[in-house]
Amino acid sequence: TNSNLSLVPEHFFRKATLKNSERYGTVELAKIEGEVLEAREQSSNLEYDIFMRVRAQVESYIKRLQELAKTIATVDVLQSLAVVAENHHYVRPKFNDEHQIKIKNGRHATVEKVMGVQEYIPNSIYFDSQTDIQLITGPNMSGKSTYMRQLA
Repeated sequence: TNSNLSLVPEHFFRKATLKNSERYGTVELAKIEGEVLEAREQSSNLEYDIFMRVRAQVESYIKRLQELAKTIATVDVLQSLAVVAENHHYVRPKFNDEHQIKIKNGRHATVEKVMGVQEYIPNSIYFDSQTDIQLITGPNMSGKSTYMRQLA
């Protein structure tokens, strides 16, 4: 502050004037500040050079790294699905050439989760080449749409 101006040594120079104060420095501090700024710039340049060298080395492995990432992602998905299937007693469908859909005690995963296992009533579904259509009837909120979504 201006009231402390007499306390500033003579070898200090004014660096900046602020609203209620002044900033001072010395030649030695200015030199050190310059060295710090130069060191920061050199550090940034060195960091960039190292990054570019590492990038060039990794670039030759990009295809293999992408294949590895895809394989890891596939294993992760399959493992996650296996855990869910095990925890909820889901089974894998069996496919054949008999033109039929046979689901015994089928469950709609989302509805079962919301309702709870104790309240949910599983249902069976059967279609074959002789079944062209099924008529689904019942009162509102009786599960007709859930039944169709479960089949889809």
